[in-house]
Amino acid sequence: MEKRKIIFIAPEFYDYHKIITEKLRELFGETFFFPERKTNWLYTLLNNIHPKLINLYQKIYFFFIWQQIKKEENITDLFVIRGYKIPISFIKKLKKKFPNIQTTMYQWDSIKNNSYEYLIPCFDKTYTFDYKDFEQRKDLKFLQLFYTDDIKKIRDNKVPPQYDFFLFNSFTMERYDAIAKIIDYCKENNLTVKQFCYIPYRTFFKYKYLLRIPLDKSLLSFSPMNREEYIDCLSKCDIVVDINHSTQTGLSMRVTETYGAGKKILTTNKSIQKDPLYNKTWAQIFDVNNIELLPFEKQEKNSLTDQLYIDNWLKTILE
Repeated sequence: MEKRKIIFIAPEFYDYHKIITEKLRELFGETFFFPERKTNWLYTLLNNIHPKLINLYQKIYFFFIWQQIKKEENITDLFVIRGYKIPISFIKKLKKKFPNIQTTMYQWDSIKNNSYEYLIPCFDKTYTFDYKDFEQRKDLKFLQLFYTDDIKKIRDNKVPPQYDFFLFNSFTMERYDAIAKIIDYCKENNLTVKQFCYIPYRTFFKYKYLLRIPLDKSLLSFSPMNREEYIDCLSKCDIVVDINHSTQTGLSMRVTETYGAGKKILTTNKSIQKDPLYNKTWAQIFDVNNIELLPFEKQEKNSLTDQLYIDNWLKTILE
């Protein structure tokens, strides 16, 4: 494969940005990673004073990124995941200096969550994981999320389950309420559950002391779960429970990784029925207000299993 020189811009989200950067270097060649934003005290202050000030903050931030990039030669690709408030001027500068550059964007947020329509005309290709956005726009390609090497190892080296359900979430009030109901269901039906819900302390403080909404600390964690612990929990469970974000229709990373690991899933995301991945051998839709667990059919591997492995996923996007 011809070697390339890639500018990769993405959120610093758990370890996914590191995993993707390493894979890009392994598969394509030299890769320069830049976070889509620097979330520091200044960013937080400006966002609290007036969110529109973030546009200015991002312009300054990308000006400094440009100062590093402009010294390089023969950049072949700009690959952006999410790309929160990237200035159009930055992309124009790249295209002017590198007229043959290939520009590709992947969105793991819905347009409703992250308004990126203004960026679409700047890119040669834009992929989305969100069904609704894909159905409503002709300038988007559809592609599910991916799974990584450590997920593949779970499928290849299965161990007997140690607990029935695994819940892995970042806090929203909707998810918090659902977690409490699922735990009650498990207690009533003699099922074991491993539960984790991350909440930044400032968010906990806001809900508990400013909004006066009582939160049970035993259901929450102020520190994110590290990758190794997550992989260990996923490998030891039988069924993963996915509480979908109500403003998105795409399958979350949790769903794709569950599929890649050869596990079963209960999800609140009804849009899963539209996905080529979906069948009743591994996925069921449930209502948190009326939980009913039906028997799963015998699980079989299909062709999409390999397609969504990160190596092949990146090759599809950057072909």
